[in-house]
Amino acid sequence: MKSKPFVSVIIPVYNDAHRLQQCLQALYVQTYPSSRYEVVVVDNGSTEDIATVARSFPNVVMTQEAKRGSFQARNQGLTVARGDIVAFTDTDCVPSAEWLTAGVQLLSDTAIAAGRIAFTFKGSKPSAAELLDSQFYLQQETYVRQEQYGATANLFVWREVFTTIGGFNTQLPNLGDKEWCQRAYQAGFSIRYCATAIVEHPARQLSALLAKARRQTRANYILYSLRYGKPTPKKMVQSVLNQCHPATFWNALKDGSLSRRERLRYLWVVLCFRWAIACQLISLLLRPTAADGAARAIIRAA
Repeated sequence: MKSKPFVSVIIPVYNDAHRLQQCLQALYVQTYPSSRYEVVVVDNGSTEDIATVARSFPNVVMTQEAKRGSFQARNQGLTVARGDIVAFTDTDCVPSAEWLTAGVQLLSDTAIAAGRIAFTFKGSKPSAAELLDSQFYLQQETYVRQEQYGATANLFVWREVFTTIGGFNTQLPNLGDKEWCQRAYQAGFSIRYCATAIVEHPARQLSALLAKARRQTRANYILYSLRYGKPTPKKMVQSVLNQCHPATFWNALKDGSLSRRERLRYLWVVLCFRWAIACQLISLLLRPTAADGAARAIIRAA
């Protein structure tokens, strides 16, 4: 029993007590020995009663981070976490019973492991927006293979990686996990995909999906500016094409189970999605000051 690494699971939370309870319940029934892991809940300035929910489960450690931001909260969690391994998930995720066991097992061969994120839907069939979200975002295997990172909705890391390269960059409005993993990869730490470490995650509805597209686009602009300088208009147009390539959406249109009406609805959602990304990039091109300022602030903080 003592030979198993001690794991700290870090969960940032802001006013999501109901889903936090579901997440903690799933963590309570893990197959990994209960004496070898803890759950660190970081209250990120909630007005809901998060403490009562958290304290109703054993092995839960509560801490608080007043400054808003999920990566700020995760860094706070790291200050109190006792684990040799740090695992990350979110309140809207429900880990499978084998989640910790599978993630820890893969870390015997790598420094960082990104687990599978399985989407759930409100109805028996996904809406057009849910279908697009499940095809486009949180594609962990693709992230690891093509961009060397994993989302913190399902991520396992040896503690020594944080000791070596530091915590998440809290200046980024989004994609702090991408920046951190790529920084670790450049420092020589390996990352692998773990298909058996699974968390369930609800697919987004249209308004949330479009808001996600705008946030992600701005964050990618800032990351690009950090590494290569301000993007040219040509690069920004290419970014739209890369993020919205028709091949990404073609499989859904080939799905024989979709009616003609459902396919038309899906195409309309795709157009809205691409328009949201294009408008955000045009806004950054015409008024780049705020994003460029954010990039400069990150450089100064580095």
